[in-house]
Amino acid sequence: MRGAPSRKALACVMGSMELVRPLGLAGIRSAVVTRASGASRYSRFTETALSWEDFSEDVEKLVDALGRF
Repeated sequence: MRGAPSRKALACVMGSMELVRPLGLAGIRSAVVTRASGASRYSRFTETALSWEDFSEDVEKLVDALGRF
C-alpha cells in the first residue's frame, strides 16, 4: 500500500553499540534495553528504548515488558 508506514520487525538488543551498529548497517533497526546514559539509546539505528533502570530490580517485569512490546 503506497504511503503506509513501514512495519518491519525490530531487533531487541540488550547490549551496546557493538550490537546495534552492525544491525543498523545491515538495515535492521533496534529496540534497545539500556541505561539512560547508554550510547545505544542515542544511535541513529535505534527506533525505541526501554530504560534498564526501570527493570534492574525486577527482571520478571522486564520479561513481561518485552513480551508486551
